This record gives sequence, C-alpha cells and structure tokens, in this order.
Amino acid sequence: MRKTRRTGGLTCGVPPSEESPIRVFLSYAQDDDHVLGFIGPFTRALEQFAFSDRGRRVEVFVDRTDLVWGQEWRSGIDQAIDSAPVFLPLITNLYFDRPYCRKELHRFHSEADRRGVPSLLLPVVLLGHRMLTPDHEDPLVRVISERQYRDLREAMLEGSGSAVWRRAVLALAGDLVDVVEEAERVLATAPPAPSADEDPLLGAFRERHRAVGALLAEVRTALSAELVAVERASVRPSVEAQRTALGVASALRVLGERFSDGCRDYEAAVAGALAPERRAGAAALADEVAALWADERAVSDLLDRFRPLEEEYAPLRHTLRTLRRGCKSLQTALLLVERGAG
Repeated sequence: MRKTRRTGGLTCGVPPSEESPIRVFLSYAQDDDHVLGFIGPFTRALEQFAFSDRGRRVEVFVDRTDLVWGQEWRSGIDQAIDSAPVFLPLITNLYFDRPYCRKELHRFHSEADRRGVPSLLLPVVLLGHRMLTPDHEDPLVRVISERQYRDLREAMLEGSGSAVWRRAVLALAGDLVDVVEEAERVLATAPPAPSADEDPLLGAFRERHRAVGALLAEVRTALSAELVAVERASVRPSVEAQRTALGVASALRVLGERFSDGCRDYEAAVAGALAPERRAGAAALADEVAALWADERAVSDLLDRFRPLEEEYAPLRHTLRTLRRGCKSLQTALLLVERGAG
C-alpha cells in the first residue's frame, strides 16, 4: 500500500525554516506505473532535490490503492485535491482514458484558474507527446497542450540512476518551488472568494446544464425525423439509399458539430461544480441529471438504428461519429456530476 501523506495549504510571509511543506497531489494511471515503475523513484527524488537544492520541503500525496468509486475513497481523494496546492499529473495516452484521472484534472484545473494561480497545475509528460495538439477534440488534452509542460520521457527511459534523470527531476523540483512561491505572493493579495450566489463556476455549470439539455432535445427530435427516411432507404435500390444517406448527413452535420461542442463545454464546466463549497448547488440538479441520462440513452439508441446505412456511406458515418463523440463527452460529464454531488 502506498503511503498517504497529510496535506495542507499554501503559506506566505514566513521564514523558510518555519514554512509548511509544499503539498503536491500526484495524479497518474496505475496501469502506467505497473509497467514503468516510475512513481516511487520519482517521488523520492522530487522531495529530496527540492529540499537539498532549494530548502523547501515537499510532501507528495500518491495514495490510490482502491480504484472503485466508493464513498470513503472518493472523499479522501477529494480532500487531498482540495488541500494540496500543487497538482502534478503524469501524462500518457492512458491517463486520458481513466475516469478518475479526468475527474482529478478537471477539478484542479477549474479551481486553479478560479483562484488566479493556473501555474499550480504542473503537467509532466512521460508518453503520448504526439496527441498534445492545441486543436485536439478532447478539452482535457488541450488543457495540457496549452501549458508549458515538463517533458520527462528521456529521463524515464534512462532510469532513476542516470544523469539524465537527475538533471530532469532537479529542474522540475526547481520549477515546482518557483511556481509555489509565486502563487504564495498572488494568493496573499487575492480578494475574498465570491459567495455561492456569485460563484461564476457554479453559474457556468448551471448555464451549460440547461444548454446541453436543450441540445439533447433538438438532436433527439432531428434524429427521429430522419430515421423514417433512413429505414425506408435501407430496403430500396442503392442509388436512392445513397441519396438519402447524403441528405441525412447534410441535414445533421451542423447540428452534430453544435452538439459535440456543447457536450464538451458541459464536460469542461462540470469540474467547477464539484468543489466542496459548490456541491449543494450541483446536487440540487440531481433530478435534471436523471432526465439528461434518459435523453442521452434515447439519442444513443436512435444512433444505433442508423448503423445499417451508416456503414456503407462515409459522409453519414462522419456526421454520426460527431454525434456519438458528443454522447461520450456527455456520459463522462454526467458520471462526474453524479459522483461529485453524491
């Protein structure tokens, strides 16, 4: 079992000898560490170099012994994210495929931006560099690609006994201390946090929640209307079927893009509503979340009925793939709302 370290907040205006440790939440996919064996050596080196070179103690929260979304485990992780001022995700392709990693990144990214200290999100990229493009369809991939992430690929491959490793982790430890000390200065002069009624992140969540509900209803109506023509075309000569498929693709293309973008926006807004002080507001939408689930399932079922014609005609396949991408983002967001507001 990994060791769980107690966490606390930032300090400012005190001598180095009296400063609290820098608390770091390390977010990673366990399956990556099973193969790479990275976490233990990395954590020890980061803590040692930060203190030996910069005189700041670092404590890293690395405990994730139970991947089941149980209430006790989830509460412990949430408390660690809330009280650790630095969030350090270890990025690979697999990282973005893990719901718990996505939730952690969502949560900290929104909170750091709200507090005016986005630099406290300090990504370290181990593998999967090619996916980190500013136009990637996944908003969380874009969050990482838009930051000045630290590349530890070669250090990880060389191993913890190499000079490449030592130089890379030493540089990261220095960056970590720098961003924390700058954040301490920012937070020392920050205005009071807004009240719940004034909270822009909870307001954005509610606004996107209503918008995605309206989009779902629009998509459901449009798919139902087009389905009649598609099912008729599936038993008619190929020329007529092709004409129908192209017509449906054209009719749904713009709506599909709007739906996909709207669902991504909703997924990105969810994390801000999951901080402890906002959960009451998110929980108040529980009945509406259940209604969104019902509409999402209805849309997914309708999309499945398009498959016979979709498999033969690429334009229709492309349009429906965009709609399914929106459904996937929406499913992720609704799961996060249920778990975060529960």
